[in-house]
Amino acid sequence: MTILDTFGEDLTPPSLPQNVSLDVVEEPYTGSYGLATRWESSGPNSLAHEDAVTAQGLVYGIETTRSLESFARVPIHESNLTLSIQNRSDETVRLRLTLRNDDTGGPIDTRGRDGYLLVDGERLETNATGIATLTIPAESTGVSARYVPGQWWLDIPGYTGDSDSIYVRSPVLDLLSTLFVFAVPVSLFLLAVLLIDRITGWHLWPPWRTL
Repeated sequence: MTILDTFGEDLTPPSLPQNVSLDVVEEPYTGSYGLATRWESSGPNSLAHEDAVTAQGLVYGIETTRSLESFARVPIHESNLTLSIQNRSDETVRLRLTLRNDDTGGPIDTRGRDGYLLVDGERLETNATGIATLTIPAESTGVSARYVPGQWWLDIPGYTGDSDSIYVRSPVLDLLSTLFVFAVPVSLFLLAVLLIDRITGWHLWPPWRTL
């Protein structure tokens, strides 16, 4: 079992009277009340032969044993972030960011949990439907967004991060891009037919030769 993090409350030690001589903590410290742990498993029953975990050093000289059932298990899901253009004007482009649970399809609301969306250095929060919007200048070329989920053990369920990019283009560039996508495979097909025709000597190309 690996300890990933400890969390608790920041405390300031009290002052003692001058006539009391004791070794005390003089700097602010964190009183830990939680441990984030993880164990590697190769299957759902990989720890079936174990029924307890022993921890040493939580309090000096003290050893404690806890059953596995006493540990809170945090499910971790894949997230899915998508970028799309909501509307466009001559001056601005309005982007729509959608964050979903990739396993269930449900929305991820970042307002009530640790984590946020990061778009070109700007932090955004999704709403209850897992959606956030952002307006950028129309002359922007491309935008990248990333979901930073934070520590998975602070909220249930936990999520992994995800990212997406979109190229903000004008309608003319969209048309040229579509033509390019279709032109490449068609050109490769015609080139293959020409090479086969030259190698075999069938003289089938160009097709209007026989007209």
